Amino acid sequence: MDVRGLSAETRSARGNANSMMKTTASSIAMAFALLLLTSACGSGGGGTSTPSATPPPTPVPTPAFGLKSELVTAAADAATLAFAPDGRLFYAEQYTGDIRIVTSDGTPIPEPFAHIDTAHWLDYNKLDWGLTGLALDPDFATNGYVYAFYTEAVDPNPSRPTAKPKLVRFTDENNRGVEVETITQDFPETFLDHQGFQTTGSIHFGPDGFLYVTVGDYDQGHTIGPNGVPYAQDLSTPIGKMLRLNKEDGTAPADNPLIDEPGGDPRVFAYGFGQEYDFAFRPGTGQLYGTDNGDSCEELNLIRPGDNYGSPPEGSFPYSDCTSDTYVNGIYFLARPGMEAGQFQSATNVSSLAFVSAVAYPPLGDSLILCEFATRLLRRLTLAAPNFDQVSADDVVAFDCNFGIAVSPDGIIYYSNDKEIRRLAVQLQS
Repeated sequence: MDVRGLSAETRSARGNANSMMKTTASSIAMAFALLLLTSACGSGGGGTSTPSATPPPTPVPTPAFGLKSELVTAAADAATLAFAPDGRLFYAEQYTGDIRIVTSDGTPIPEPFAHIDTAHWLDYNKLDWGLTGLALDPDFATNGYVYAFYTEAVDPNPSRPTAKPKLVRFTDENNRGVEVETITQDFPETFLDHQGFQTTGSIHFGPDGFLYVTVGDYDQGHTIGPNGVPYAQDLSTPIGKMLRLNKEDGTAPADNPLIDEPGGDPRVFAYGFGQEYDFAFRPGTGQLYGTDNGDSCEELNLIRPGDNYGSPPEGSFPYSDCTSDTYVNGIYFLARPGMEAGQFQSATNVSSLAFVSAVAYPPLGDSLILCEFATRLLRRLTLAAPNFDQVSADDVVAFDCNFGIAVSPDGIIYYSNDKEIRRLAVQLQS
């Protein structure tokens, strides 16, 4: 059973997390229910049946908006995708630790670009450790730099392992990663008996050329940190924060918003996060959007320098109130089909997000797309002008996305699930 996104308080109740759900939008409900029903049913009929060697594949509903999903390559848990300017697709397999390349003509290169020995725990549960972040330098065309963010083992004890995040850089040389360098490993170790949960997140370059990094709350929730407040609220530690780094050495840029905070970690750009897996910058405006999920509330945030986004949640378990009078609230709240934000275990566990253009996808328009680990849905959110701080539409686009999203140099959506990488094509109308 997948337990990604569940807090320590929730995991004792996780047996109910994957129950079948209805949706308020009837078209989504029918497709989502079909997907669950076909995967749950056997050959049918009574009496004695002859076992088959291989069950037929589960049919996946056709994408909406007149789009067509096309297979790019098989891939094992490709958690994060990134494009080079020349059209090559780099992707990171979270649990194997391999970084691989698909050439611009769609050919997978058999040998990995690089391999990283990562710390991970209970692969079958698809937890949060492993190789989770991948980014190409803004000057990749001239320097060939590829950055990777992962959990490195500290104590590999198979029953009670500990690890810590690490950010490294490779140089591309003929599709092979060479000259690996550590950018920073200045992160705390994980806590005993909290293995596998909420450490490394995503990495992306901002339009300002700095490297942004998300770090989870280490599954600490309301645990009090060294300064008498929960870890995600404690500015002395990167736990539960978004960081902004110099790409050369992982230090803090001089204009970081909290650099003068007494006793604080100067790398902190924003704080008060629990499980903020991914984020994206809106083209044109540079606005920064990210998600954070909890037991009952999954929020889309407009992330601003120095702001506090309120994790751990206020109130009492299961924290059904998704807003706060104290912290910055989300601009929109997501929920699983048939549920509402605020309901226990309604979080969709957004794993990746990206912006797409109406030029490449007229049916979608300029919009934010996101992939949900818990539902396998790829959603389209339309942000309302002029401030782009409200969601005016929320629609399901595809039904087989639960890991990464990236947009190619020519604007095409590529996305991944636990078995493959696919892309969305606009079907020509006759």
